[in-house]
Amino acid sequence: MEAVHLEHEVLNGFQTWRGWVIEVLNKVDVEIVDTIPAGCNNSIRWHAGHLAVAWDQGIFQNVFKEKHLPEHYVGYFANGTSPTQWNGDAPALAEIITHLEAQRHMICERIVGNWDLDLVNPFLQFTKASQMFFFLLSHEAMHFGQIRSFIKTLEASQPNPI
Repeated sequence: MEAVHLEHEVLNGFQTWRGWVIEVLNKVDVEIVDTIPAGCNNSIRWHAGHLAVAWDQGIFQNVFKEKHLPEHYVGYFANGTSPTQWNGDAPALAEIITHLEAQRHMICERIVGNWDLDLVNPFLQFTKASQMFFFLLSHEAMHFGQIRSFIKTLEASQPNPI
């Protein structure tokens, strides 16, 4: 497969996953976005913010030495954080969605032609931008699944209106 065609397919895959994340977040009942399902550590809003932070740290900061999210996002949504530990008001879901939409376009613009750039800080066994991108793409899919699962679980636990 031609490299340009493969690049196009990979970016389409990212656009698709991110589009699904944004679509489900735009439709979710705001009454459940901060509910933490039994046996879990985080909420739908946390998962959304976590995706934004992961791409900001993994691609923008670790490849291009740029930061696009406000600093306080890390304290709310970095790996190992939980809404049970939040101090103050976390960013609203609508604000997070705005960042996810902006990332959707910026990442595709910036990564083209830069797949072989070295990471500023190697992550796990990854040393190149392409490796980080593929890791984050699978990470996106996993968190999308979590969000969908949380929605189904939380909606099922809501009383049925008469």
